[in-house]
Amino acid sequence: MKRIIGLLLLPFLIFSCQRKADHLWPPSLEGSWKMTAVKNQATGLFTTKPAGIPGEVEIIFAAVNGNKGIFSGKTPTNAFNGHYSTSEGRFITIPAVSASKVVETSWGLDFLMSITSALEYTFEAGDKLIITTPDYQLYFQRQ
Repeated sequence: MKRIIGLLLLPFLIFSCQRKADHLWPPSLEGSWKMTAVKNQATGLFTTKPAGIPGEVEIIFAAVNGNKGIFSGKTPTNAFNGHYSTSEGRFITIPAVSASKVVETSWGLDFLMSITSALEYTFEAGDKLIITTPDYQLYFQRQ
């Protein structure tokens, strides 16, 4: 009887202990991210990409050494890159962004005008990243 119960419970134990191979714990800032929403801190208003804007805001973070790294990416109309540093407590500093000079969409401007005032980053379930600035929270999904 004990063997039968053990055999019946075995599949539950196996599947409950498995993790996705690409899921990192603790989560890592490194990798490719797509911006999915912007939250105005003062009003609580969430904005998503307007349907009429083709293209995405995508950013790739790559650690260089310790708490320093580089990033690159694209907005709907521009390419960008820069450096970042992190510190204990998930604080992040992005002092500047170099970008091409094509007229930007409102969605791209939401990102470019906010990212250099980034203060901290956090993670949510489902491979989601939130970068917080004094005025906005930028929401990203891992790619």
